[in-house]
Amino acid sequence: MSFTPMRTLAAALIMALAGTTLLACGADEPDSNDKKITVWSLEDVADRVTATRAIIADFTASTGIQVELVTVNEDQFPALIASSAAAGELPDVVGSVSLAGVRTLAGNELLPGCRPVLRPSGRG
Repeated sequence: MSFTPMRTLAAALIMALAGTTLLACGADEPDSNDKKITVWSLEDVADRVTATRAIIADFTASTGIQVELVTVNEDQFPALIASSAAAGELPDVVGSVSLAGVRTLAGNELLPGCRPVLRPSGRG
């Protein structure tokens, strides 16, 4: 399996932002020549945004991939993700998604590769 820039960023942010959920959106096969990605974060608290920007700076320094960080208020997420999906303008990564946000993504059929973790018996 090869690692695309989007997958590399997702892995880096998962490790750096333990306890948050990252979901890849946008194109299934990003152009490997792209040197910029867009990340939406549902963390809009100043200290957390500052920490995320530091992580992104380290990522950009080590990969050369520019990251546009867009902070999104969680209350605005359902309408924003729906309108962006309809316009075909989804971000490459969505981070810090709550369970309600995941349900919004699923309801808009934006999680095609995801599957339930628990089997019908209720066991993993």
